[in-house]
Amino acid sequence: MTREPQEIATRRQQLGAMLATFRQAARLSQAQLGADTHYDRTSINKIEHGQQLPDRPFWLTADQLLDTRGSLVEHYDVVVARKREQADERRQAAHLRHLAEAQRLRSTRRAAAPAPGVVADNGFSSPAPVTLSFPATVYADTIYLEAVQQYIWHIVELDGRFGGTDLARLAVRFFRSVHQQLGTGAYEPAIERDLQAAAGESAEVAGWLLYDADRQDEVRRLNQEALYFSRLAGDRSMELLRSRTAACTRAFLVARGKPCNWHARCWRAVIGCRLASRRCS
Repeated sequence: MTREPQEIATRRQQLGAMLATFRQAARLSQAQLGADTHYDRTSINKIEHGQQLPDRPFWLTADQLLDTRGSLVEHYDVVVARKREQADERRQAAHLRHLAEAQRLRSTRRAAAPAPGVVADNGFSSPAPVTLSFPATVYADTIYLEAVQQYIWHIVELDGRFGGTDLARLAVRFFRSVHQQLGTGAYEPAIERDLQAAAGESAEVAGWLLYDADRQDEVRRLNQEALYFSRLAGDRSMELLRSRTAACTRAFLVARGKPCNWHARCWRAVIGCRLASRRCS
């Protein structure tokens, strides 16, 4: 993931320090402020240290509780505005790079050749290693969300070609990158539920690939992550599927047999249909 600019990190830390100052002036503990704003004490601690940036409603509530006369939400709006400006600048720079690369490719007048396979000792070629670029941004918007959903689609498409062993590590790294984006709070409030749902789907995909690769301890952890994010997003259909995933995993550990065929069909059908519907919309 792209490193956050120092200016944004500094502004976020300043906002957290302001919250801590107002809270202490009001003689409230972190736990008390968390109870009034529907956050736990650990989250309040992270916010005050600039490690987490909650949405605007949190700062509006904190302003009212701590009688800050709008200081917190005003500073929050500045942070978000700067994030958007810098994200726009990066997108424009990336667009110019793509235009230059497209022009270079046109000038060569060559058709793109398929990636070469690796020739084995038996004379047959095997597929080239899986290489996909993670969607990366400092402030997530709808463009980032669409890139995440497209990336999940690519992993599902590649599952039949490469299998879980080759793709599992890539899928886990991708889920962690989305998880980190959510953890920073650096995203547009309007996409929060969709981003949580995408995190749940990426965890589900990674969990199934690990399941296919017989890495059951990691499967259980990814299943828990998938269930957590599906509940946050209010995604009941995926929550039910992930509950079935956990049941299949427990059965596998008892029998040490082959992966559940029902879940294999159901997983590919549900994930595939959901992502295909997005592509057509």
